[in-house]
Parts: sequence; C-alpha cells; structure tokens
Amino acid sequence: MSTHLSLFRQPLRFVPGPRSRDRRTDRLRYGSHRPSGSLLPTVEEIVEVGRLLRVAEELAQTGGQAPGSDGIRYDDLARDQLARILRDVTECVLDGSYRPGPTRRVPIPKSKGGRRYLSLPNVIDRIVGRSLHDAMTPYWESVFSSRSHGFRPNKSAGTLLEMLRKEARDRGRRIIVIDDIRRAFDEVDTIAVVEAHWEHIPDDNLIHLIESIVRGHTRRTRGIDQGAAYSPTAMNVVLEATHDRRITTASRLLYRYADNVAYLVRSPTEGYEAHAKASELLSRVGLRLKGTSHENAFDLRTGATATMLGLDIRLRRAELEFRTADQAWTDLETAITESTLREDPPETASAVVQGWIQSQRLALETWTDTDAERIARICAQHGIDAYIETICAWIKASRPRPRTIRAQ
Repeated sequence: MSTHLSLFRQPLRFVPGPRSRDRRTDRLRYGSHRPSGSLLPTVEEIVEVGRLLRVAEELAQTGGQAPGSDGIRYDDLARDQLARILRDVTECVLDGSYRPGPTRRVPIPKSKGGRRYLSLPNVIDRIVGRSLHDAMTPYWESVFSSRSHGFRPNKSAGTLLEMLRKEARDRGRRIIVIDDIRRAFDEVDTIAVVEAHWEHIPDDNLIHLIESIVRGHTRRTRGIDQGAAYSPTAMNVVLEATHDRRITTASRLLYRYADNVAYLVRSPTEGYEAHAKASELLSRVGLRLKGTSHENAFDLRTGATATMLGLDIRLRRAELEFRTADQAWTDLETAITESTLREDPPETASAVVQGWIQSQRLALETWTDTDAERIARICAQHGIDAYIETICAWIKASRPRPRTIRAQ
C-alpha cells in the first residue's frame, strides 16, 4: 500500500438514526445503482481520475490557495505526482475506505466583533469535495424549492429580494419576519444531514461518499466544515427536507438565502406563528433561530425598517424599497482591511469592492455620487488607490435593468 493511499484508507460505517433504520428495508430493492433516467451521478463518475485532474486544475486557477492541515498547496504537486495520488484516492473511495484528512481552522474576524472559523480541507480532499459538488448540482437543482436562493446556480441575494418585493406587491402583504439560523454550520446534526440525503439517493455507495465528506475526519455527529465545497449544498439539502418544504403555506411565504430566512405573512399573529413553527422545525436537526418572534416581526405599514442581506427594507408608496444598511458599510470596510493582508492587495480589494457593489444592486437606485466617494475614501484609508470614475462605472454596470431579475 502506498504512503498516499494509507492516508485516505480508513474503515467506515454509517451509524443510522431511527428514521434511517426504518427506511433500510425499502432501500434493499434499489441496491447500489443509478435509477433509469436519473440525474444522479455514480461514484465511479465522481472520482474518475481524469475528472479529478480537471477539477484540480480549475481549483488551482480559481480556488483559495491556502493549504490545509498538511501544509500542501496546489503548486506543490507536479501533475504526474497529483495523478498518482488521485488514483490512490479513487481506489479508496471505490472500496469504501476513503476518509478526509483533518482540516485546518482559520479564524475570520466578524464585523460586529468576535470571530468565525473556516475549516480548510487538505488540497486532495478539496478536489474530491468539489467534484462531488459539481456532479450533484444538476440533481439537487431538480429537487430544491424555488424559494431558496443561497449557493445555487442563477440565484442570489438579488433574486431573493426581487421575489420578496414582487410577491409583497402582488399579494398586498406588508408584514415580514426576518431572522438568521444561529451557527448553522457549527451546530447542525450531521446524522440528520445524511438522512436527508437518503430521502433522495438510493445508491448506498454514493451515500457512503457523501457521509464520509459531511462527517469528516473525526466522524463528528454535529457540525459540517464551513469552507468545504459540498457543505453549502449539504446545508441546503437538510434545510429543504426539514424546513423549506414544511414552512411554506398559502398564508406564509418563505424566502431563504443559506441561513438567512424571511417569511411574508398577512398579520402580526401569523408572523409570530411562522417564527414559532420555524423554531420547532429547526430544533429537529439541532438548529435554532437567533431572535424571538416579537423582535424579528416587522409591520412595514407602521414605518418599521427590516434588514436582510445587507439591505434595509422599507415601504415607500406601497412598494418595498431597498437601501444600503449601515452594517453593510462596516462589512465593506472589514473586507477591504482583510484584502490588505493578501498577496496582491489592490487586485483583491478591487474584487471585494465590485462584489460588494453587486450585492447592493437593488439599493443602487437610491445611491448618489457621495456613495461612490465614500467607497473611494474607505479604500484610501487602507492604502488602496480607487478612482471615482472606475467605481462609478462598476455602479452603473451593476444597476438592475428592467426585468433582468425575475422570481423563479
């Protein structure tokens, strides 16, 4: 057995929860194969060496370059060396012995104080996780609710907020409940995550690979790695099964972006009920909301301002209006500060500013020249040259055009 092969080969066995045991008899009739006409990939397709090499090349160009716990970067591995390692990994995955290596925890300062942590997998594990993510995305897009918008192709914070504005106008609703799921990636029950996959995937080999990646090196039962390629999808899977499909009714409309949730309702009482129902559903998978029903229900008819995804939401002339929230400016300054620590601060800061402006696109109609000047001042305070003309061009390019964002 090669040295690299021994790094990934570990005995694995899924420990099912009670719901998994109940399903086991039903699953026997499927075995491990791809149902006819399914969008599901096979494990063999996901870890085919040529595919893994293509994923590796893409990540080396566009992915984060920081090493995992083993200290290895993409450019530390020659192509022939990488190919040998990936052949070993493929063998481990196919015989069921693959287990990811330990991750490296990286502290990220929060704009409101404190820190959150990213768990960076080793380069090889990133390649496997990204290949799984890319292969599974077409299938999950056929499953996920149109009301979830985070970490999905052709969806964004902008599509969520535009859907919210359209439905508030069309249905005459002016009461909204907004909250965040507290420490979602750190606290979610990983057994529940795997069980949510079982509802859709009859292939035990594929489930085995997903379970290995979700539960990680330590076979944890709580928390998934925030920083791993498949983690946002895994979170969407468990929230779709536990929350999304159960919370939406004719009187209660859901809007979710990752761990940010909103419910559009007809009355304050319905708002309190929506928050209580969401809390009950999320508790089944070890999660809870940050706020309370009374703190997080906003009646926009009274002049109240709600905040979601960096935008203040108000009612103006019977239409929802979006403005840049104060916290969003603080977040921009924090991101620019972090960019000065990178290898190429000007290039990183440029990408940060463009991405931040894009995230504010629904508020840009309320912006003036002073907002562009404010961005330039923040950059200058951190030693980054930013020209007003360039910033104005980015703003102009990001302004929504009529009917370019539609509710799906």
